[in-house]
Amino acid sequence: MKGTLENKRLIISVHIPKTGGTAFVEILKAIAEEILYLDYGSQVFSPTAVYRRGQLVQEAFESITDLELLTGRSVIHGHFRIFKYLEKFPNASYVTWLRDPVERIASHYFYWQRAAHEYGFMDDPLCNRVISENMSLLEFAELEAVRNRQYHFLAPVGPKYCDFVGITEEYDRSVGLFRKLFCPEIEITPQFQNKNPDRPGSSYKLDTGVLERIRQLNALDVKTYREGLHRFRTLCDEVGV
Repeated sequence: MKGTLENKRLIISVHIPKTGGTAFVEILKAIAEEILYLDYGSQVFSPTAVYRRGQLVQEAFESITDLELLTGRSVIHGHFRIFKYLEKFPNASYVTWLRDPVERIASHYFYWQRAAHEYGFMDDPLCNRVISENMSLLEFAELEAVRNRQYHFLAPVGPKYCDFVGITEEYDRSVGLFRKLFCPEIEITPQFQNKNPDRPGSSYKLDTGVLERIRQLNALDVKTYREGLHRFRTLCDEVGV
């Protein structure tokens, strides 16, 4: 498997929000030899961008064909659901990161709180609603739009379909696994970005009742995370990381 992945021409990276994908994109930039497409649409702070051999270009991604036939590796990375590219690129390597569902929900909530304080109202209507209504973390977690997002991003195939699953709580080891699988010749220094400066430790300290309620609301994400952990640990064992 290792050699096969090293030689794969196309990596499709599903960036589930608040799992570490912002830092991971810097690694993807380093290994994208032909095309790097950041598929974030018009989301705030995340402009759609196309890079060709490391240079930002104005060319529309849709005009670039046969990514898997180019001489070097190409990468698509962004906030999209995995099924978006499955039919078009069935032979690509699909990669993603997962995070403990409670931690991911809390990180999302407190990130919006910090961003709103720094920038004011933003382009995201849901963010503005959360801020304007002064929602608590639990009220935020009860919103249908933020529940089970990891499951929905990877449906219908799930983590077992991915050639690489990174785990946010094991970030350095995950980066080591990705390097071993895809680019053993490249030196990578993990740099975790977008940390909450007000979080006292490695995890959020939440009331037990709030924690359990968020887990209940995200039962599909809890299952997806467990499957992802199993996939991650299996891959680590296979390549000796």
